[in-house]
Amino acid sequence: MKKRRISPYLLVMLSFLIGLLVGGFLITCPFARIDNDWGNYVDGVFMATSAICVTGFDVYTAGLANTLNLYGQIIELILIQIGGLGFVTTLAFVVT
Repeated sequence: MKKRRISPYLLVMLSFLIGLLVGGFLITCPFARIDNDWGNYVDGVFMATSAICVTGFDVYTAGLANTLNLYGQIIELILIQIGGLGFVTTLAFVVT
């Protein structure tokens, strides 16, 4: 049987999408927020996209420091580091 390989372009796009969705979910979880309540998932995905793309947009009116606790800020920093290293570079490190 012939094994089907995923195209490298598709792999980069899928891993980028998975990173955004998982990062958005983790940012909206109660353990990542000061108020210990679920956040808006769309805002979380926007924050994750902004972090991975190293743009720096903030959707929270109270500010990032007044919305996310230490765990949420660490998640945000990890997403920023992934974007800063370059997503393809990080993916190549994980895959190989």
